[in-house]
Amino acid sequence: VAPLIESLHNDSDGEIRVSVVEALGRLGGEQATSALLSLLTSVPEDTDWDDDDAWDSNWDVQRKAVQALGYLHVAEAVAPLTTLLDEEDALVDETDVLLALARIGDAGEDIVIQRLQNGTTRERRRAAHALGQPCSPTGARALGRALRDPEPEVRAVAAEALANNGQGRYLGALLLLLRDPADEVREIALKMASKLSSQVNAELDVQQLLPLLGDPSARVRAAALHALQGHLPDPLDAETRARLVGLLSDSEPMVATAALPHAPRLEDPDVDAILLGLLADEQRDPAVRQQAALALGNRPQTSEEVLTVLDNAINDHEPVVRWAALQALMACHKKQPDTTTSDAAPDTALDTALDTVFDTEKEKPAEAEDEPAAPLARILAALHGEAGMVTTTLASAESSSGDDPIPESTDETSVDVSDAQEETDASSINETAPASTLDAIMLANTEYEQLDEKKKTITTDVLPELPAEETEAFQDFYDILARQRHNKKKFYRGKNIDIEADIRLLSARVLGECSQPEVVEVLKKTMLEDNPELQQEAVDALARLVPGTPGLTETLGPLNSLLHMGASELRVASARALGALGNLPCLPNLQESLQDENPLVRSQSVMAIAQILERHAGKLSWEQHADTHTAIPVASARAQEEADTIEQTLHALSEHLADSDVGVSKAAALSLAKLNPLLPGGKTRDDIIERLITAGFVGEGRQAREMGQALRALDPGMASDTLIHHLDTLPSSMERRFVLEMLEEVFRPSQAA
Repeated sequence: VAPLIESLHNDSDGEIRVSVVEALGRLGGEQATSALLSLLTSVPEDTDWDDDDAWDSNWDVQRKAVQALGYLHVAEAVAPLTTLLDEEDALVDETDVLLALARIGDAGEDIVIQRLQNGTTRERRRAAHALGQPCSPTGARALGRALRDPEPEVRAVAAEALANNGQGRYLGALLLLLRDPADEVREIALKMASKLSSQVNAELDVQQLLPLLGDPSARVRAAALHALQGHLPDPLDAETRARLVGLLSDSEPMVATAALPHAPRLEDPDVDAILLGLLADEQRDPAVRQQAALALGNRPQTSEEVLTVLDNAINDHEPVVRWAALQALMACHKKQPDTTTSDAAPDTALDTALDTVFDTEKEKPAEAEDEPAAPLARILAALHGEAGMVTTTLASAESSSGDDPIPESTDETSVDVSDAQEETDASSINETAPASTLDAIMLANTEYEQLDEKKKTITTDVLPELPAEETEAFQDFYDILARQRHNKKKFYRGKNIDIEADIRLLSARVLGECSQPEVVEVLKKTMLEDNPELQQEAVDALARLVPGTPGLTETLGPLNSLLHMGASELRVASARALGALGNLPCLPNLQESLQDENPLVRSQSVMAIAQILERHAGKLSWEQHADTHTAIPVASARAQEEADTIEQTLHALSEHLADSDVGVSKAAALSLAKLNPLLPGGKTRDDIIERLITAGFVGEGRQAREMGQALRALDPGMASDTLIHHLDTLPSSMERRFVLEMLEEVFRPSQAA
């Protein structure tokens, strides 16, 4: 402690002093406490402004001292902290001081309670927030009384503080706030009552929540719907069902979005029609349409009409709707009975889709033409650029079976081309009379799209020009605007995305939820296409399949090849997939990818290696014999080869602790910490500890704490001795700060190994 206190008073670097204060706060003790208390009454006169002269590091020193005294529960700090509260020009924020006083408890908590009872509105609100951490029964009673505060913001914060404290006996008081006149209080009370009931394992009184479904505030209605999930009785009474059905199409998107997850359990026959209408209505909020699609996938029964609408929604212009439609189709597929082990006939529609995928010709049964396409078949069709083709095929079959074909209209009148087109579009819409509400919505959407195509878009890529006399004054703002637009283009390049290409990507992604041999085969062929983005999605999908799925091991060859070719994103995905598959024979190939020029590939390869070794750690253990090298006991030549590979791989991981990229060295450190049981003792472990300490200094100490966490997991005793030795020998104050940060992690009580 003494060297730290000396550094606190003598070091000229403000960041060093801040780190010292944090270290003193974690170490505690009489000396550390005295040094921290002195910082409350006297701040160094020498200022340490940053480059912009906007911040003095001494402010952070005092703020950290306040926080440390609170965590240490130092009663002697109550008086100086109270003085700081009354100072108008105090350097520490009032919230930090109140939190420290509340943490100290007893006299400190009394100060906070007095402020809660007698302060201004802002002071009462901040005091209630400070008591939101674990407080005494006296503090809880003060919060309970604050539920009757005249100001809504204080009542809301008090309710939140009681829930954060886990004060179950105040659940009834929170439920009484559901009748509060302020919307924000009702909303917070509802959320906190739900949170508190789950903490104390108490059942919510549903009857008190149901009236809020008709609350005038949309936020309260949405909060009530969220709170009721998982608490509604089964079966529902007629009144509750009617309320929920009505809220499905609420005019407020947040309410409808919260109500739609309840739709799968509603037995009303009109629910499917409502969901279909919401999904087809392109003028609805995308979040509402997304939830409508997901609800259709989770409904107990799935009709051909539902599958058709979901199939059409795959081509929607909104990405979230496309993704939700694919997820819903996958949910419909999972609801189907498993016939893989039965003697039932195979799924003809699925076989047809697979034949299309693999370009094979097969004689189709006559009855297959009348069977609806399976959900998985529709997803596979979308993967190969045929989204909606099943529906189109059925429609064309129906039209061709009619008695009279539709004649082509001819118009010999010479008119303007654009006018003729408009008249043709209008006549085609008018001639098709809607047969249902869903048809009417779809026709309205068609009209809306035709009108939308005529709208002109305004380009704002070019900044407006200013008069010469104003250019200098506004130049800084123009520079900010230019940077924002550059970042927008950088991160939102995919806004005008090709919908067909996006459908294929999303289809490959959703197949990662279906662990079936035919899906493995499709993904295997997809990842060999000449389309890097699609390849990456297929590889990621393979990584999410259940290990042991038939055919999965056959993908190891292509994955090992993709690990060393193509774009860096594809190499990263391949490494991630190999780690998920967890095969020991993949270790040599992953070890080679540790030399990849891209740090992201190296980092992912490190994590993949750790994932494979961690999966097999239970089968492997090191044995130490007298006067012999530590080794993994083996029983065969093949086992010996695997043991040698593992030892070489561990050595390769330790070498990358000194990688030129901070992210790679951090990944290696955390991976070695996870693989602690596999690391041999003796010199090998000592070398790894030294490498970890050295890595803590790389990149201006940005990963010092991560290295400290790894040291704590490996050998905290030896690590602390080595670090203390370094602390006495390092000449630079900055390097000593890095050692202090590593020591803090090694001795951190809450995460001690």
